[in-house]
Amino acid sequence: MKNIWIIVAICLLLGVLFMPFSCVFAAMDGFYELSEVTAVWDGTDASRTKAPTVDYNYIYGDEASLTYTLPWPIYFYGQSYTQVNVDTNSNIWFGGTDSAHSFNLATTGRGPVIAAWNNDLSSLYYGGVFIQHKTNPERVVIEWQTESYTEEGYYQPNNFEVVIFNNGVVRFDYKAFTTFSGKDFGSGTSRGDGSASLNLTTNYGNVFTLAGRSFIVYEKAHVTIDQKTSPSNITTQTFTGTMKGTGVTVSVDTAAVVGPVSYPTPTMWRCTISGLVEGNNTITATATDVRGYQEASSIQLGIDTTPPTVEIKSPTTLVNSTPLLDYTVSDGTVTVMVDGAVVSKVAGDHLDALQAGEHTLSVSSRDTAGNISIVYSYFTVDTAGPVLVTPTVKVSSNYHTMAIQQDGSLWAWGMNWGGELGDGTTYDNPSPRRIGMSNEWMDVAAGAVHTAALKTDGSLWAWGTNWSGQLGDGT
Repeated sequence: MKNIWIIVAICLLLGVLFMPFSCVFAAMDGFYELSEVTAVWDGTDASRTKAPTVDYNYIYGDEASLTYTLPWPIYFYGQSYTQVNVDTNSNIWFGGTDSAHSFNLATTGRGPVIAAWNNDLSSLYYGGVFIQHKTNPERVVIEWQTESYTEEGYYQPNNFEVVIFNNGVVRFDYKAFTTFSGKDFGSGTSRGDGSASLNLTTNYGNVFTLAGRSFIVYEKAHVTIDQKTSPSNITTQTFTGTMKGTGVTVSVDTAAVVGPVSYPTPTMWRCTISGLVEGNNTITATATDVRGYQEASSIQLGIDTTPPTVEIKSPTTLVNSTPLLDYTVSDGTVTVMVDGAVVSKVAGDHLDALQAGEHTLSVSSRDTAGNISIVYSYFTVDTAGPVLVTPTVKVSSNYHTMAIQQDGSLWAWGMNWGGELGDGTTYDNPSPRRIGMSNEWMDVAAGAVHTAALKTDGSLWAWGTNWSGQLGDGT
């Protein structure tokens, strides 16, 4: 048993020894992560005699500084900058405009900073600070060839650089140090106000002991997707969101086609997706950072391109001055209009008094996806009362009344809970209403809640309730 535990202990020790170095020493400040990477050196032309251009500049001396306009905006601790101030003390300032050294990294008192070596340095007799814009990939290399101030003129050169990429990644490369009295007051990155900083010295040691090593400061992958109105009837839509990292990929769980991702700013992305399908579409955005870490965010978008179903049942033909409004709608918000004006009426209401003549009724419905259906009905208001043929009027239990006019048209009014009026509804109607458009009615009889009528062609018609088979249709 003792031998087994020894073997386990050895395995654990080997696991720690062979663990990736960057994982052991990773540090975070809420904005960025700091990790060691494989050592690399970029370098500049490092010439005091080369003519300055927009892509190359330099300065040297003691407590000297240079303002450099970046080839692209860079976001640093949540703010966008187009210029930096580089000093001979190996600092890159995003607010200060002169030189400083030996400051408190967390609370600089001068705003955000990238401090490659926080010490009193000088390039009065040797070297300088050289700034060069490079491409493929886009980056600005800032190289220091310098001595410490206490060793000024003794030719104790130190060589290191900071590389700023247009995606916001910052890399520290430490090439060589010959100082014998170096100090380090805390190098790294800082927001400058005490809220966020990454101290490279605390995590890895004094920078003058880090020759041949490189470190990166980067934003860990993070992505959001702006919400969309759902459901929607738009099948091609542009999606947007925020991001941190080197890029975003977009996918959808349907047959929709995903277009290319573009970046309006270093922290924003956008992508157009076409052919969104009926029903739910899940859109996923995935951000990746420089270390390969990924984070995803998803939203669901419902697509509905089917408009509501609308049917007008009344009024439809010849009606009285206050006709019954009757319609059915499958879904959505309904708007009723009479002669182009919106009226506050719903199915089952009677319209306000209308003048005699022709009128137009429209019923429209808009669903939550934005689909619209509209149906029209054209009807005529006849304010003249019917001329009744008295012998054909039949009344039963005073529930409803049926009448035939001299022109052979059929009219009804009264109670209608069993459909006995024959107008296709079960709404009561207190005034005479024409039933259909036929002028071939010959006789009519009214039961309690049913009606039977005879046409001139000898056909017999019946409607209403049928509890006892009184309609005679065999049911």
